[in-house]
Amino acid sequence: MITNEFIIELPDLKFDKNALIEYVQTYGNWKNEGYINNYSRPTEYSYHIDEIGLQLFNLGLDSTDIFFAELQPNIFLFPHKDIGRSAAINIPILGNFEKTPIMFFDENKEIIFKYYYRDIACIVNTQYVHGVKNVSQYRCILSISSNIPWDVLQNKNLCGCSPGRGLSLPS
Repeated sequence: MITNEFIIELPDLKFDKNALIEYVQTYGNWKNEGYINNYSRPTEYSYHIDEIGLQLFNLGLDSTDIFFAELQPNIFLFPHKDIGRSAAINIPILGNFEKTPIMFFDENKEIIFKYYYRDIACIVNTQYVHGVKNVSQYRCILSISSNIPWDVLQNKNLCGCSPGRGLSLPS
């Protein structure tokens, strides 16, 4: 399990990847918010998304926003820090993640760490400059925003996810 200043893996967080793929492919409410990639913020959640929220609640993780983020082939999501969240709980859904790592950069825009998504969820420190170069095929992740500071996240016991209470819909 990887845990460092950039990534905390959540191997115990369970999700139905096929159900999430079906949800993404049938949802159809994608919008571009001025970035190079598109986002979809569901107005209603499927059972599978709500089940993820139940597990996050039991881990003591807040969830301030949830969305699907897509990136088309041959697109570079430029290095940036996220605004409005300190971390993102990301679940890889579609894409060739072996060829499209999330990259973290230093102040000189040099790559200092690459993380290759696998079929497990992880928490990303979005206050480090990060970006993605999507070189192969359509890429989509489920991203859940958190405002818990990174040092607090690193000291949490994030093992053992079980149902509790779910995510609330954005107002």
